[in-house]
Amino acid sequence: MFAAYREIEPCRALAVEQARRAESASGLPVAGLVEPISRMQTSQLSTLECSRDLVRSWSERLSHEIH
Repeated sequence: MFAAYREIEPCRALAVEQARRAESASGLPVAGLVEPISRMQTSQLSTLECSRDLVRSWSERLSHEIH
């Protein structure tokens, strides 16, 4: 996880993932703007919730790449 996100903590990794997905969806370099907002949102979640959401995000990304 550190290699992919430069984070070990699941909630911080989730914030990075959300920022990257926002950038990918918009086609604009917005990750630097979205990540602080995502960190504020994910800081309210438990480690388990962040881990689940991170795995869910990976699953969604894989299903889009396969189709």
